[in-house]
Amino acid sequence: MQQPVYARVEDGELYGTLSDTRSNIKYRMMKEAIQGYYDNHLVPSANMPSIREINYSMGIFSEMGTRESASALSNSLNQFIEDIEDRPECNSYFAIFDEVDIEDEEHFQLLLWTQLQYVPGNTLEQVSQNDHEMLMPGESDFCITLAGRPLHVICLHPQSNQKVRRFPWPVLIFRTIGKDS
Repeated sequence: MQQPVYARVEDGELYGTLSDTRSNIKYRMMKEAIQGYYDNHLVPSANMPSIREINYSMGIFSEMGTRESASALSNSLNQFIEDIEDRPECNSYFAIFDEVDIEDEEHFQLLLWTQLQYVPGNTLEQVSQNDHEMLMPGESDFCITLAGRPLHVICLHPQSNQKVRRFPWPVLIFRTIGKDS
């Protein structure tokens, strides 16, 4: 089973149990890619504050859309949820899938839904006032509930139809919802 190293970024510094130099380099590279994405694509808003204003956690996964990767993601998300109790300011988790080739938007959507459906103990839901609408990941009201905690899901990938959602690797960003976010 793939076990990504769970790392945190607080005040721009990378923390975690990075077991070897390769992991350390990979996590530092992803941290810089996230910083660059925020700097180049996003205007801070209520849903997406400046990267300098948030502390976040991340995990790097080699696969997407498999039971194994979903189990590893679930373990990392549960660690993230536990950490929120001690660090409520660390309200985002970046799941980066660095060895996945995305063919197009449809291929990404297939991998995404498979990934989310395999996460043990999750509930996919919408928090929209319009319950008859089917929400897609990335829409402001789409969320997943894990361990009783609702999390917005924001998706990025290299073949996104929306330029603002393009990133060199597939990424699922989970942001807490509620008083602690």
